[in-house]
Amino acid sequence: VWYRDAGSYYEFICVFVDDLLIASKRNEDVHDDIKRLFTVKGGEFPSYYLGADLERVENPNTGKEILTMSCKTYLKNVIPRIEKKMQEVTGDAKLSRTKILSPMHDSYQPENETEMELDSDGKSWFGSLIGMGNWTVQLCRIDVAFATNLLASFRNNPSKSHLKAMGRVFGYLKNHSAASIKFNVDVPDFSKCEFIEGDWKKEYGDMKEEIPRFAIKVKGRPVVLSCFVDASLARDPIYRRSSGGTIHFMNSTPVHWKFGKQGTVETSVYGAEFTALRKAVEETIALRLFLRSIGVAIDGPTIIFGDNLSVLKSAAIPEVVLKKKHLSISYHFTRQAVASGIIKLVHVSSAFNVADVLTKPLPGYVMDKLMRPLLYFDKDAQSIFEFVFRGDQEKV
Repeated sequence: VWYRDAGSYYEFICVFVDDLLIASKRNEDVHDDIKRLFTVKGGEFPSYYLGADLERVENPNTGKEILTMSCKTYLKNVIPRIEKKMQEVTGDAKLSRTKILSPMHDSYQPENETEMELDSDGKSWFGSLIGMGNWTVQLCRIDVAFATNLLASFRNNPSKSHLKAMGRVFGYLKNHSAASIKFNVDVPDFSKCEFIEGDWKKEYGDMKEEIPRFAIKVKGRPVVLSCFVDASLARDPIYRRSSGGTIHFMNSTPVHWKFGKQGTVETSVYGAEFTALRKAVEETIALRLFLRSIGVAIDGPTIIFGDNLSVLKSAAIPEVVLKKKHLSISYHFTRQAVASGIIKLVHVSSAFNVADVLTKPLPGYVMDKLMRPLLYFDKDAQSIFEFVFRGDQEKV
């Protein structure tokens, strides 16, 4: 990433191999500057960039134009090729003969499906499917992140069951190709949130968030950051390791999402959730550092939503004492982030925690409920936060 001071804002040029993406209020002038030094083509709006469709569409709920990013064209190109190859490998010419409502069946456990190993051609094809699936996740498809990344862990020794499960992922994508991320710059209203807070001066004094030396002068309007975090205890049936997931937002737009198995075996939901919260805080700090390194102003702490009230109270209230000493690093690391004003914690009902899609396979109706406000134009919710706040009000 290259940047240049343009007065009231910064101009950016993002480089990926031989592709350039210019972000400026005067894109044509910047493009002309580059043409004087290099032989380049293009210069128009990047409607298709690295497999992503970028479109300005009308929001049917507001009538306003909004920028979206999807992978419709990418899926349109790869799905016929996948169906042709799947017919050769499995004998089934179609990815989906009926509508698939979720990328992975909620009772499926790939760890137990290791028999009937694939031949070398099948293994190579499975690896290709994983690569294509991971690219859709990188572009915008948060809904298939859990299934794709879980199956990727069997990339070296996949079974026929794993190949079939990966076929289901693309069958789901074929049925739900219209999903997209909306670049929604509206600032969420967190004023009604019930923050879990305490007085930290006795423990940490007047502690402040450290601003890195490499941070450049901020320009433009500040952004509000938030994050949803969740965990699933002992989801791995073999080694009993838990899984955790996070989705980070800038204003009302998802900008980073991650699923992963935890490195330790936790014996309680409390332990799994606290470990996931610590990972969320680490990612939060990294994101805040990155934004400051490119001159983006951040408005206040990052708001982290979690559904385990005991963990949130342990992290946010000084008087709560940790009883599980093996979690002491996660405990103190998270509390320090609260005390220094990096994060604020809010409890959200499990039924409205969107990070749940990154921790385990979900039934189709649950997947649709959580992903519709995020990846589609939902007439009942303008943003994922409106969906979450309405859900908490209904709960009360």
